[in-house]
Amino acid sequence: MKVFEINPNQSKNWLSQSLQKNKKIWTIPSTEGFTASLVDGLLADTKGDPLALANILVLLPTRRAARSLESEFLTKNNNKVVLLPKFLALGELDDDTNIFENMDPNNLTLPNVFPPIDPLKRQLMLTQLVYKQAQEKGEVQSIEQAIALASELAQLIDEVQTEGLDFKNLTNLVPDNLAEHWQITVAFLDLITEYWPQILKEEKMSDPSSYRNLMFEKLGKDWSTRPPEEIIIAAGSTGSVPATRALLKIVSKMPKGCIVLPGLDQNIADDDWEAIDDSHPQNALKLLLNDFNIRRHDVLTWPVKKMGKQGEMQQTLITEVMRTTDTSHKWNTVFKSDERYGNYITRIEAQSPREEAAAIAMALRWVVEDKNKGSGILVTPDRNLARRVSSELKRWDIKVNDSAGEPLSSTPQGVFLLLIAEMIVDKLSPVALLSLLKHPLSSGQINTTEFEVFTRHLELTLLRGPRPPHGTNGLCSAIKISKFKTPALEIWTKSLMSILQPLEEEMNKKTVNCQHLIRLHLKTAENMASTDILAGKERLWSGDIGKDLGSFMVNLITESQHLCDINPSQYPKLLKKILDGKTFRPRYNTHPQISILSPLEARLLSPTITILGGMNEGTWPMVPETGPWMSRPMREQFGLPQPERRIGQAAHDVAQLLGAERVILTRSIKVDGTPTVASRWWQRLNQIIEPSSNTDNEMSQPWIEWSNRLTRPDTVVPCQSPKPVPPLNARPRALPVTAIETWMRNPYNIYAKYILKLKKLEPIDAEANSSDYGVIVHKILEEFIQAYPTKPPKNIEEKLIQISIGFLKKNYFPPSLIAFWTSRFEQIANWLAEQEPKQREEVIKIFAEIEGSLTINSINGPFVITAKADRIESLKNGAISIIDYKTGTPPGKKEVSAGNAPQLPLEALIASKGIFKGITSTDVVKLSYWHLKGKKNQNQIKAIASGEGEVNRLVETVEEILLTLVKSFDDQSTTYLARSHPEEKERYSDYDHLSRIKEWSIKASDEHE
Repeated sequence: MKVFEINPNQSKNWLSQSLQKNKKIWTIPSTEGFTASLVDGLLADTKGDPLALANILVLLPTRRAARSLESEFLTKNNNKVVLLPKFLALGELDDDTNIFENMDPNNLTLPNVFPPIDPLKRQLMLTQLVYKQAQEKGEVQSIEQAIALASELAQLIDEVQTEGLDFKNLTNLVPDNLAEHWQITVAFLDLITEYWPQILKEEKMSDPSSYRNLMFEKLGKDWSTRPPEEIIIAAGSTGSVPATRALLKIVSKMPKGCIVLPGLDQNIADDDWEAIDDSHPQNALKLLLNDFNIRRHDVLTWPVKKMGKQGEMQQTLITEVMRTTDTSHKWNTVFKSDERYGNYITRIEAQSPREEAAAIAMALRWVVEDKNKGSGILVTPDRNLARRVSSELKRWDIKVNDSAGEPLSSTPQGVFLLLIAEMIVDKLSPVALLSLLKHPLSSGQINTTEFEVFTRHLELTLLRGPRPPHGTNGLCSAIKISKFKTPALEIWTKSLMSILQPLEEEMNKKTVNCQHLIRLHLKTAENMASTDILAGKERLWSGDIGKDLGSFMVNLITESQHLCDINPSQYPKLLKKILDGKTFRPRYNTHPQISILSPLEARLLSPTITILGGMNEGTWPMVPETGPWMSRPMREQFGLPQPERRIGQAAHDVAQLLGAERVILTRSIKVDGTPTVASRWWQRLNQIIEPSSNTDNEMSQPWIEWSNRLTRPDTVVPCQSPKPVPPLNARPRALPVTAIETWMRNPYNIYAKYILKLKKLEPIDAEANSSDYGVIVHKILEEFIQAYPTKPPKNIEEKLIQISIGFLKKNYFPPSLIAFWTSRFEQIANWLAEQEPKQREEVIKIFAEIEGSLTINSINGPFVITAKADRIESLKNGAISIIDYKTGTPPGKKEVSAGNAPQLPLEALIASKGIFKGITSTDVVKLSYWHLKGKKNQNQIKAIASGEGEVNRLVETVEEILLTLVKSFDDQSTTYLARSHPEEKERYSDYDHLSRIKEWSIKASDEHE
């Protein structure tokens, strides 16, 4: 390896002298910071001449590299004013760099070439082209599918043009030799060869990749015929793009041009070099040198400080880790016994992505503790991991610079726009409506605080429980009949619906003009965002995000003219797909010491600490995919590179990053509960160096343990079972008979419900459940009995079904539930039609939902038991029969006899005192449950007690229990225990989570064992 070392005493202009000697191709080793070394060399060359740097043009792969180089120059000059070189970002694969932003338009104007088409305009025009072709072929395709295919099509166009190929060669793919679906695909690609070029011509535009190729070709020709006077340095590019490689070749032949390659490995043996394949990190550099007809050993090492022993060991380690599979048998066993080779690397294996992100955030937090620790970067292709780390850092109020930014669809304003569209399509369903109303930007043209109060009131009044009627009109009609409404709430609801109605009416049409729909959508959003003092425009389009989104939406309105009329139901997905494709990046207020970068952006940087996150197969590297358009044989025949080339590019990025001063590698053992496979480079590193070999590394800290301790207490002390002892004057003095069983089994529920007055909130947009069905059956039978208390109608079944249908429709149940419950109730009606005539042979009159109460005199004052009996039959013999309807499983006779299900006997107790209104008889001779399950042959009468003697024994039992309960809880020392008798578990409980039963019951179980 030929090394050109900087001598502090050497004369300046060493670079010019080298160029005169035709020393044009250089490299900076992976172990030496690329930007720092490049700057050191240029400063040594221009020493003492403040104007010399301005006569240098540096070509770089990305804008990030240009900014990093600029920052490095300032750092090396102690932040003093300095005239910097000119920088030009060329742009490489997977980078959105605008390669023309720094070019002189006067020098690079191509008179016969149209300018590059706007990306959004191209996406929408291709979408329309794909959608139109599908319609012409009679295929069913949504606009969402069309825009997804258009994005894939744009990528194919860029890839083909980047490689300098011509779509006319598609005809050479010989469709007869391909499977039928590939023949269809080739036919589909006629869009590109026949229609797309014509469209571009009519629009006087060109594809960005084609324009880039022509610009580079023009630039290369200009430099070839008229070489510039300034020094041209192409630094950091691997020449993976053919047009870029051609330009680099021209630069290498210019009198004042030179190339600085990133991380050319000159330690590789010649035979190993020849064995390099597409997946090797040196493959792109090998192809470039072969194209330049330059031998690897003729490449000089850029003037850097003399590489120390640690650097040499690092370089050897990188070389060995990246060996081709065919030569891996040459791995040197010295690594196993020499820990120094890996003492700069830390490996972290986390159990989950959450734990991995927390550990990474802890390491980055450690970096920012002290400015003297330098800088730290997280490099990962895993966007989910990057977002997790960014979120974890907010714990310490650290806003990290994430170079990938976030899609406009994920920004607050973008989410607001999508929520409006999705809510309208979802017919103002409770979840969709509340998601919009609770968004911070929603204000509905009134004071924001008042808007939040009304939203909460509307939620409790109408949106919790079964879904109300859909649409704005449905909500207005539902609020009118709500028994919980207030005049102010009704007025606010109408005002809110008036804002949404124009957009709703437009989106209720079968097809709409896309441009008109977007305008109306934005107008609705502005009205929803308006407050009593601020216009919606000021709130929605303010700030960096608002300005970017606003500009994008203006452009979208303009370019949506290229789309045909669409089905409004597809609009939210269309808009989301479009917003997903545009990224917002914060301009300021991010921490200067840490960043989250993509591998492409990070490869040339020189941070103090580099973290490679998500080191699993499928992430590092990504799964090689050919795409939807061509199979591997088709790509090979057409001339496109195989996807394995991207593995080689990823490997080069990893090799560059492993050369950092300190490195942390992280991975998750499981993702979403599924075991993962460690990245091939992680496995190779472990094969060469034992994971325990890095214990001396300063970065080998217990990151996972530290991060876990942030959310894990030092000791866990399970809570005790709650034993509230409220004062006597706070304890209830009246309870319904349905609560007595709860009082016996779980007094804590009585405490929560009747003393703390806690009530369970109904779920939003709740699915009607079995308890709702029970209420419905009770209401229908109540209405039936009130209509026919003495004599049943002839057509019992028909009348019952009529009553059920009317009740369900009157209460706005969804049609699907009406159909489901009607079918079940038909079985009950059929059974009742057979049962009622027999039942009423000995009955004079039936009372439905009749109320009664019993007062017990206690030491703390009167205690009242109330009841509402489902059905009491007045018999011809002067006695009465009490019936309780159960749609669920009723208690057994044994359970009732033991007093564990006291509801029915308590009703008999009240009846025996003659307290039920309108009933004078006190002789109860029968207690029974009617099990109305609603399934054929499963409806039945379940007798509990027959005869006055058996009923009286039950009444005496529950009366004794009741008196004991009242007396006990009139004692100040009696506590309201949770689950006082666990073996007699209550059937339903809304308060178990409040008593934290899962904590203390588990502890009790463990101690019992």
